[in-house]
Parts: sequence; structure tokens; C-alpha cells
Amino acid sequence: MSNTKRLDWIDACKGILICTIVLMHINSAFWSGNELGTYISNLTSLYKVSVFFCVSGLTLKDERLKNTRRFICGKIKGLYSRIVIVGLLAVVFHNVLIHVGFYSLGMDYKGKIMNSYSAFDIVKQSVLTLVMANREVITGPMWYANVLFMALIILALIDWFVRTIIRCNNSRMVRFGITICLMLISSLMTNVFDFTIPRFNNTLTVVFLIDLCQLIYREFSCSFDNKGIFVIALLVLLNLPFYGHLSMTNNYFKDPAFLIVVSVCGMYVLYFIAQHLTWWPKRIFVYIGKQSFWVMALQFTAFKVGSVFLNLFIKVDMPV
Repeated sequence: MSNTKRLDWIDACKGILICTIVLMHINSAFWSGNELGTYISNLTSLYKVSVFFCVSGLTLKDERLKNTRRFICGKIKGLYSRIVIVGLLAVVFHNVLIHVGFYSLGMDYKGKIMNSYSAFDIVKQSVLTLVMANREVITGPMWYANVLFMALIILALIDWFVRTIIRCNNSRMVRFGITICLMLISSLMTNVFDFTIPRFNNTLTVVFLIDLCQLIYREFSCSFDNKGIFVIALLVLLNLPFYGHLSMTNNYFKDPAFLIVVSVCGMYVLYFIAQHLTWWPKRIFVYIGKQSFWVMALQFTAFKVGSVFLNLFIKVDMPV
């Protein structure tokens, strides 16, 4: 496989995950109003975002990380630039969205009371967008891209530190040890001391998830295609919702061991399924996976457009 070739099954996996995320973002009483819905909600919470972050480790090669400056510049030109463009557009059109009915003045959008922006507010929110601290409602799911970008940059800096400062024989495992420590610190802050800095605590956890996947796939050469291991991982994953759920947005998970088991089992199950898709389901999920950034960025906009259209015929309850 060439360095530039994308594996279809990776895109297919992303497609499955983004479809799950969009489905679970639909505001429906089913997800909490009965035991089956609650179980499905808890089950999908385990893997839908955590494994999405893990997927980034599949295409992350140490050769790219070793050129730290080029790697970081590439992420700035690619991922960061798209984050900023989407964020700035949301800020610039904030008042317009209120005017056309996308937002409702005075409504509480999960802690953010909707108000019109003054010229000063637009400048302020634009600056916050540049430092990835903006909270525009319509781009709520973009927290994922912000955290992913910061996690990749941190991982590249850790790799540089291990190679140039520590200079040990087994630098790869030392790097993994550091990312484990970051996850443990993050978990301690959020789940023990109840102290969470938005888009910081979960970034430390995501650094670990990316590095864990990269280690398993690249260093241990795990192909995720053993049927026996798939069955075991599936059974474990299906059992875990009875013991807790996971929220990457809030960096909540039962404990570090729970996160590791969820991540490993979730990766194996989703990667196995993605590799064994055939014909049109594979093509559909591959296409969706390749557009996952824009699906993530525009899903709330699509929800609103869809709800406005449906409200012409029936009363529906959709986000935003």
C-alpha cells in the first residue's frame, strides 16, 4: 500500500460512525423513554465518538510525525483552516440566522442564551474562533474537529520531545507511556475532582486514543479481521452499556480501565465490520466517510432545514 492511498474500509468506518452520531443527535424521546432506547443510547455513546478519534491513528505514520514542522503546518493548512472558515461564517451570519428563524432569541441552547451580536461581539467571537474557543450553536459538533486538531498537534510535540530530548532506545513506548499519563491526569481532573476545562480535558484523552490506535495498528500490526476476536470484542461491547456510558464531549467515563476496554473492543468491532462491508453499503459508507468533516460541521444546519420542511406537514422536535 502506498503512503498516499486511502483504505476504503477506513472511510467506511468513518461513514458508519458519522451516521451513528447524526442519528443520536436527533432529539427523540425514544432514546431515554424506554429501556431499549436507553440501552441503544448508552451503547452508541461508547464508540460513536471515541472510535472516531481512534480512526485518526490508522493513517498516522511515524515518518510523518518525525517531520514535526511539516506535520503541524499540514494540519494548520488542512484541518485548522476549515475549522476557522466554518466558525467565522457562523459568527458573521449569527444575526442573519436569528432573523430567518434558525435561532430563537432568549432561548437557552444548553447553557447559551441566544442574543443578537453587536459589532464588538462579532469581533470578540471571531477572535475566539481563531483560538478554537467559540461556541456557536449551529456549529456545535465542531468541538470534535477542534479537539482532534489540538490532540494531533500535542501528539506531534510529544513525539518530538521523546526523540530529541529523551533520546531513548524504545521511544515509541515512551511516547505511549506519556499519552497514558495525559489520559490518567485528564480522567482524574474530570471524573474524580469534577474539574473540566472545555476542549482541554478531553483533548488529553483524545491524544491517548489516537496513540493507542496507532500503536495497535502500526506497531503491533493488528489487522482487525480475526472472526474469533471480533465475536469476543462484540460480546464485551454489548455488555458494557449495563455498567456505564461514555461522553467524549464532557470527558466523562467510568474510569480509565473502562475507557481502554471500550476503545479496544469498539475499534475491533467497527474496523472488522467496515472491512467486511460489500457492494452498495460499502460504497455509501465510504462516500459518507470521505465527507465526514462537512457532515459534522453542517448537520445542525441540515436538521433545522429538515425540521422547517417537516413542520409544514407535521410537528417535529429537532435540535437548533
